[in-house]
Amino acid sequence: MGCIIVPIAAKLLTFAWWTLVGSSQTRTEINVDNDQRLAAALSAVIEQSASRLGLNDDAQRKLQTAVQEAWKNVWRNLNGTSEKLHVDCEEFPDRIELSFRCAGGSIAEIEACIATLKPKVDHVSIETHSGKPELKLVKYAGRPQ
Repeated sequence: MGCIIVPIAAKLLTFAWWTLVGSSQTRTEINVDNDQRLAAALSAVIEQSASRLGLNDDAQRKLQTAVQEAWKNVWRNLNGTSEKLHVDCEEFPDRIELSFRCAGGSIAEIEACIATLKPKVDHVSIETHSGKPELKLVKYAGRPQ
């Protein structure tokens, strides 16, 4: 018996709808009581996010310090109420965004801590959502310190 090789008469099939998908966004939400021991959980989340983003040790240390200061200032703003602090940590391919939200407190008291946070992160802002103040910290990857 012989062997016959036949060239392919049709074009190779390609699928035009496929698109490249970048790295996914990761979001971690934490609702915590006013207990300094719980700040360690937030520190662990920040450390993991910063290492995935590729921040160097100095940038990670500055971000950790800024997060600890924001934590203390927002709790001080609550003046001992029994409210919980809501912290969102969102990872993007080029940055980390942290949001600190609480039901009590005033924007003026949170604004007082911005000057101490600005040298440690790339962007600090205060927003109001549904009447609740929100402190937002942003740290970009690869930005010179």
